Amino acid sequence: MRHNLYEFESLLKATSHLTLESDLVKLTDHLGYESLFYAPLIMETAPTAVFHDEAVVEANQLTSKNIFSTYPESWVIRYQQAGFVEQDPVVSTAMQSNLPILWRQLPSSPIGSKVFDEARQHGLSNGISIPIHGARGDKAILSVSSFEAPEKKLKHETAVLGQIYLAALYMHEAVRSLNFSVAIKKTIQKLTSREKECLLWAAQGKTAWETGQILCVSEHTVTFHINNAKRKLGATNRHQAIAKAISHGIIKP
Repeated sequence: MRHNLYEFESLLKATSHLTLESDLVKLTDHLGYESLFYAPLIMETAPTAVFHDEAVVEANQLTSKNIFSTYPESWVIRYQQAGFVEQDPVVSTAMQSNLPILWRQLPSSPIGSKVFDEARQHGLSNGISIPIHGARGDKAILSVSSFEAPEKKLKHETAVLGQIYLAALYMHEAVRSLNFSVAIKKTIQKLTSREKECLLWAAQGKTAWETGQILCVSEHTVTFHINNAKRKLGATNRHQAIAKAISHGIIKP
């Protein structure tokens, strides 16, 4: 198999959930599997597992939950309706391990067998899952699956396991970067022109009083706008707010 890191670099260039979803389809084909699934297990901001305490998410709405899938829609719906996330041995193993999970090597159990038996009915006969444990407590999983029996995929599985692992890391980073970019765009939209103006003069070393003189407003008003900008940017002080505003292109001193 051709090993080409550029296949994964393209994921980082996604500008929307739609383009990332499109890249995922290409990635699935590149890895030589029929289906691929990526989902958060634990979010940085909300410690809940995927599909836990959720109403059924339709296949066309998955990306709104940071879930990207080329799995059969019928399986995505059935998995949720049956509450399989509570029984899935792949998910429970991924929560506790950093190592690749080969479905064929998972210990057999009545509950796990039920999940896999139904998965096979939807064309997911064999697969590999990669647990992803982020630096901020976030966890995710990337799975690739084939309709072929495990014994027919052994050689291919060995050849591409490293590539699947890399793909999982790149996919996770792509989702994080995309979410960060979206959040920044929302922040920029929330900053008023006056808040940006006050940050700009502050970045040029002007005090609140000096900025007030330039803008013909009171020192108190300038401080008010700076504090609002700090809050919106998640900054703890004026200097951090200025640094964030510059790094995100909000102001250009």
